[in-house]
Amino acid sequence: MINYDRERGGIKVRIETKNDSRVISHLTIVDAQPSDSGNYTCAAANTKLASIVVYVTEGQY
Repeated sequence: MINYDRERGGIKVRIETKNDSRVISHLTIVDAQPSDSGNYTCAAANTKLASIVVYVTEGQY
């Protein structure tokens, strides 16, 4: 679960509603750190789950 109360900040969710009744969510994590690594799942009501595993490593990009 995303904790929006963390002092870290920089976590944003943008939701788009398309003309054909689709809804698309975008998660943005600004200045991602290795501690942000993990399994991210979208589990909206009445939809299929969508998951991704994110690995944040140190580097230039």
